[in-house]
Amino acid sequence: MFSSFNTISRVIRTIIILTANRINQRGNMKKTTPKKTVHAWCHYCVQSKRDEDVQDCTGHIVFVTAEPCPFYQYRLGHRRPRVKVLRQYCLECMGGRKDFVRECKSDDCMIHRYRLGKNPARVGIGNSKVAELRFQLTESIFLQSVGRNHMEKEA
Repeated sequence: MFSSFNTISRVIRTIIILTANRINQRGNMKKTTPKKTVHAWCHYCVQSKRDEDVQDCTGHIVFVTAEPCPFYQYRLGHRRPRVKVLRQYCLECMGGRKDFVRECKSDDCMIHRYRLGKNPARVGIGNSKVAELRFQLTESIFLQSVGRNHMEKEA
């Protein structure tokens, strides 16, 4: 039974990669939000382009992992999934091994860009340069006030 589970898992991963290749060749899934990625994944999973089929999904339990589907509550696109949910899926795909997730070479997988639990589209938001400038400004204001206090004491 264990070997059949591994075989099924490999087949499903291959199908996922081939489907992602086809989508990437069309160019319409390269840069998407996590919400759109999960919704597209659900369409792939139910093998339909119709939203009604995704809505009727009974994916409480994923066949391959026998675990609850991490995307089930986000399948309709009404809720915004955290990127950590995508990371959870990658961990399940790689057997719970963080090092395998980090070294994953499936660039053509829809979820690949979110595998580390970070949204690559948000790189640079909350820029550390701005934080550094704030710190420098606060420091200079503090030093000026300390300098004034020191000069007043001397006078």
